[in-house]
Amino acid sequence: MHILTKVFVVLAAVMSLMLAAATMIYAYNAESVRSAYEKADLARVLSERTLATQSESHARDIATLMGEIESRQQATADVQADLNSLKVEVERLRREKLNAEAEADRIRGQITQFGVAAQTQATLIENYKDEVSELRDDELRFRDERLQLEDAIADQSSQIEVLQQENRALQEQLASATADLEAARGNGTVTRTGGSASTGPIQLQGPPIFGSVRDVRIEQATGKKLVQIDLGANDRMRENVKLLVFRGGTFVANIVLKNVDLQDSMGEVVLAANGLEIQAGDRVTTRLTQ
Repeated sequence: MHILTKVFVVLAAVMSLMLAAATMIYAYNAESVRSAYEKADLARVLSERTLATQSESHARDIATLMGEIESRQQATADVQADLNSLKVEVERLRREKLNAEAEADRIRGQITQFGVAAQTQATLIENYKDEVSELRDDELRFRDERLQLEDAIADQSSQIEVLQQENRALQEQLASATADLEAARGNGTVTRTGGSASTGPIQLQGPPIFGSVRDVRIEQATGKKLVQIDLGANDRMRENVKLLVFRGGTFVANIVLKNVDLQDSMGEVVLAANGLEIQAGDRVTTRLTQ
């Protein structure tokens, strides 16, 4: 055989071997590739399913997030609206604060003016108070003096009235005594009582003594009016002492003591003012004094 043919045969054999080896490798690689492809396809299907599930989940999450975003945006809008309202309110309050501060300054100024006015008025009131107090003291002093003068005038008037009543009574007694004396002289006799000449009532000397009438009664045997008083021998009373009976500033009667005990006495009415009757509680005295 020709050398070339041998070479070709050898080359063909080698190439056959190489082809067989390549076929074997290809068959092995094809099976591996097919198996890998099937695995890859299965993985792809699983990945697509997983991706679809994740896509659905993501879509739900996105929808939820979009809802939350919308709610957050609405809340943000509400907050913004509230913020705008608060800004308006803050501006209004700021203006009111400025107005209030201005009003406070005005009021403080007025308070200062009122304080000065009040201080001035307080000073005036204190001066008026002092003047009124002085006037009141003067008025009270004048009133006291007037009352004292009126009391003194009333006492003097009472004493004058009592003295006038007593003077009239004495004048009546004097006239009666004069008439009796003239009659006695004409008859040539003198009236005696109890076998002896009668003596007039006694008027106690010294400071006046005051008491009151306890009881008034009529003596059944003689019809005389008897007066019981709360003055007795302990008060320097004795028989035949003349006492004056008065009520307020009015003369009522004269009495002459007939019976005297230690603490009370019994007297007989010798002269009574017209239209007046002695009553329990009337005042009695030994004499009037200034």
